[in-house]
Amino acid sequence: MEKDGVEKSNILDKKKTDTKIKSVTEKKQDLFVKFSVKIPNKEVINAIDEVVNKYSSDVKLPGFRKGNVPVDVIKSHYKEAITNEALDKLIENNVLKKIQGEKMQIASQPIVNKIDYKEGEDLKADVLVELLPEIKLPDFEKIEIEIPKKELKIDDYDEDKQINAVLEANKKQVPLKDRAIRDNDIALLKYQSKIIQTKKMTPRKTEHFNVNKEEKFEIMDLYDEIIGKNLGDKVVFKRKYPKNYVKKIWAERDIEHYVEVENIYEFKKPLLDKEFLSSIGVKDEEVFKKQLKEEYERYTKNQREEKIRDKIIKRLYEIIDFPIPKTLIEHELMRMKPTIDQASQIGDTKKRKEYINLIKNNAEESVKFLLIFNSIMKKFKFEVNNDEVEKEYKQIAEQNKLPLTEVRKYYIGSNKVNELKESLLNIKVMNFLKEKVKIKEV
Repeated sequence: MEKDGVEKSNILDKKKTDTKIKSVTEKKQDLFVKFSVKIPNKEVINAIDEVVNKYSSDVKLPGFRKGNVPVDVIKSHYKEAITNEALDKLIENNVLKKIQGEKMQIASQPIVNKIDYKEGEDLKADVLVELLPEIKLPDFEKIEIEIPKKELKIDDYDEDKQINAVLEANKKQVPLKDRAIRDNDIALLKYQSKIIQTKKMTPRKTEHFNVNKEEKFEIMDLYDEIIGKNLGDKVVFKRKYPKNYVKKIWAERDIEHYVEVENIYEFKKPLLDKEFLSSIGVKDEEVFKKQLKEEYERYTKNQREEKIRDKIIKRLYEIIDFPIPKTLIEHELMRMKPTIDQASQIGDTKKRKEYINLIKNNAEESVKFLLIFNSIMKKFKFEVNNDEVEKEYKQIAEQNKLPLTEVRKYYIGSNKVNELKESLLNIKVMNFLKEKVKIKEV
């Protein structure tokens, strides 16, 4: 409701509707169905009266006090807006009644294609909606999947290798004073640049540079100038920047750079001592090694299960055939828009097209397997009860060494319980498939 009038309904947007219909009707409509709803004029009149009553206490017009504007005056003054809102509500309710009455399994919101209404006559609306496909599930026990043994092979546990991996992951920056810059150090540089053509100086900056030949930096080929330099060294050098250089102000210009090494750092592994073990919350070395082995075994088991899962998904995708709702693919692509936008920045036309096509194929596969999963859950009546959710809370608490009350509060407070249930459902379905499908290692 606007301050002095009737709010325009947002249920129908005819411009958007027409555009949408054009985009989908130009394609093969395997799952699209059209139907009409017809609504008697008497119901239209009643709906219009309801809208007027809804807003009558808020309407204010010249010559009348707020809330005392006669009904006929309101109807006359806001005729189009009132009628539109009444028609929208009627169509929405009747379309929903039609869908529920005929037990349509819809994949998208209904699109109102055409509204036919003249004052004093019945209302008719043509509707387009995309349905979910009928999915015929196979006999899972008759499916056999061959997986090369080498793909499922788990390397023997190497304690020294795993300890070293943990120490590498916990490297810390240590400042250096007594040696020159080497590969993979971090150099803190203070620099300023001058555009030779204009003699204009850029503002002085101080930034870290990961000393690696492949590392990108504002200054082109900086690595070649600072490798081997010592703390406090100053270097002056020139660069000619190409036409398409990312820093536009330097493109096609000669730039003189003044760089000073302010600090040098190296990444240093910690020692496996009490100080380090305490910093990661472990009692002693024996406990650390035991936990490390358990984590490795858990990780490798999960990796093996993940490979089997991927093979099952791929096989089901191949043998279960059905048309995929186009609107669901569009929604998935909208969710993946940041990735598509990133892919659109790829300079090589061929690579850009290949990457975008790959994203589109992934969206289609994702939607297809989600529908297969939902079909399996529905047919075999998989569900997750509160006891199973509580059990999962306890496992999460134990694994992360957190109080159970804190874990429970997090999931309930952030409305993530449904996400957790969905995850548990997926695990149930995959366990069911792994039990039924024959996995043969070759």
